[in-house]
Amino acid sequence: MHSSWIRSYVCVQFSFVDGFGVDKIEDSGARKILEWAEDYINTQTDVSQPVTIVDVASFDREIDVGVNYDLRLRLGFLVCPKFVLRGSASCKLDEKLPETLCDVGILEDSVSKEKEMTRLLCTNSSRPSKTYLSADASQVASLLPTPPSPSSSVTASEASSVCDEFDSVDIDEVLPSGWTRLHKAAQTGDLARVITLLDCGANPLVYGTAGGGSVPIHEAAFNGRADLVSEFLRRGVDPDVMKKDGWASIHLALVVGIVDPVPVIDALLVNGGDVNLITKDAKLLSPLDVAYERMQTGEVKDYLVKRGGKRSSELKAGETKSLKKN
Repeated sequence: MHSSWIRSYVCVQFSFVDGFGVDKIEDSGARKILEWAEDYINTQTDVSQPVTIVDVASFDREIDVGVNYDLRLRLGFLVCPKFVLRGSASCKLDEKLPETLCDVGILEDSVSKEKEMTRLLCTNSSRPSKTYLSADASQVASLLPTPPSPSSSVTASEASSVCDEFDSVDIDEVLPSGWTRLHKAAQTGDLARVITLLDCGANPLVYGTAGGGSVPIHEAAFNGRADLVSEFLRRGVDPDVMKKDGWASIHLALVVGIVDPVPVIDALLVNGGDVNLITKDAKLLSPLDVAYERMQTGEVKDYLVKRGGKRSSELKAGETKSLKKN
C-alpha cells in the first residue's frame, strides 16, 4: 500500500492504492472534507442505520470557481448500542451487511466555505453490477433519493407548466459549480429530470467548466447509467463526442470499476460508437487499454475483444503494416 501526493497551484491530488484509512491522512483539510461527507450521508439522506468511512479509494481536490472534491469512499454500516451516538467507540461495523462503494462530489465555496453535495452514487461492493438508484434496492438504496418514474404521456399544457421554472433563467447556464442543470441531473441519475430538461429545450452539448470539460452524456457514462446514456443518444448526441480533456463516454464508462460498464458501452456501440476510439490526450488510449489500466474484470475485457476492441499498440501496428503494403 502506498500513497502519492501531487501538488500544484491549481490542483492537489491524493491517490491511494487499495484504499487508505482516514486516520492515515495527515492533511487536515482533507480530513475535514471526509468528516463532512460522512456527516452529510448520515444526516441528510434516508440511511437506515449509521455509516462510517472504512477507507478512501481516491481523493481529488481541484481549485476552480470554488473547490471541487471528487472522492471514492468505501462505507460500512455501524451497529451502535441503544442511545449511543455514531462516533462512540462502542459502535462496531455490521459484518452482516456488505460494504458500500460511493462516488462523491462536493463543491466548497472559496469564501464562505459552505459545502454542497453535487454527486452521491453508491453501489453494494458485493454486487458490483448493481447501482443502487432504484426503489427495489435494500439498505444502501436509502443513501440516494429514488428518482421518480418519468411520465409516459405528457400533454402540451403539462409540458408548458413543467417548463415554467426555466422562464426566468438560462436553462443552459453553467452554474458556479461548473455544471449545467443537465449535468447535475445526469450526475445524480435523475432520469425524470433529464427528460424534463431536454423536453424544455436544454442543450445536451453544452460543456461544463469542471471535471475536465464534459457534456452531460459523459457524466452519465462515468456513473454507469445506461438508461441516461440511451436517452441522450436518442436525442441525437454523438456517442463518440469527446470531453475537452480528450476522453469520450466509452473510456469514462471503464474508469470507475465499481459499476458494470457493459450496458453503457453496449448502448454506445449499438448507436454507432467506435469500440477502438483513441483518447485525444498524451496517453492515446483505446477503450481496451483503459480496461487494462483500470483493472476491469476479464468479462469486460472479453466483451470488448468480441466487439472488435484492440489495444492501441495493436492498432498502431496494423496501421504500420497497411502503410508498408501501400
